Amino acid sequence: MKSFTDKNGSAWSINLDVGTLLSIKQELGFDILDNPGDFPANVSDFVNVLWVALREQIENQNLDEIGFAKCLDGETVNTATDCFIEELANFFLPVDKAKAQAVRGMWDNLKNLKEIEAKTVENLLGVVSTGLAASSGST
Repeated sequence: MKSFTDKNGSAWSINLDVGTLLSIKQELGFDILDNPGDFPANVSDFVNVLWVALREQIENQNLDEIGFAKCLDGETVNTATDCFIEELANFFLPVDKAKAQAVRGMWDNLKNLKEIEAKTVENLLGVVSTGLAASSGST
């Protein structure tokens, strides 16, 4: 079981089982039980996955979907994603080591691509900024 803390200091525990993964598939259409590559690609879809996975805990906190979402900032979503992926890999480990390794590898590759993308954007913004400063006569 993996845990993360939201921006308000509340702790959430991700504990994946077949029932939870089937609920994610039935309610949201993400079949991460049979196809971990079907993991949601955007934040809003991932927050919906978290909602299904943590529904009992969320309801025990007397939160609805929006109330829960308001507890999540960018850093929390990133940490929650890491925890979810690690828990998913741990779920597969006893039954399919290759799938567990593929889940971890997929996430590591995606994080590396996002870092490269962020650095590229920073570099491009720096070039644009320098170009604008030069064209305006400032240094």
